[in-house]
Amino acid sequence: MKQKLTIEEKIKNLEALKSKLDSEIESLQEMRHEKVLEVLRYLPHSVSLDTIIGGMIHLVKEIEANPKQAEDWSSAGKKFLGSKKSDKRSTIISLLRKKD
Repeated sequence: MKQKLTIEEKIKNLEALKSKLDSEIESLQEMRHEKVLEVLRYLPHSVSLDTIIGGMIHLVKEIEANPKQAEDWSSAGKKFLGSKKSDKRSTIISLLRKKD
């Protein structure tokens, strides 16, 4: 027959689970940061850090204001991250040429 856990034992078990979940969350956040850095590696050095940060702030505002646009960007991002390194460089170069 299974013995009932005391309150202290339940707390200890939950704290252990919380610690494991916190570690998994931290690992996933690190992976997310590495994906952002991967994209930044393909930006031309002529784009200033201030411009990149300002663009990211603008992006967050646009995502909140226009969820449909955010879905389109999400699809494009998944495609970009799934592509080969040479394709990523070509994608960035072609995007920069379109604005000229």
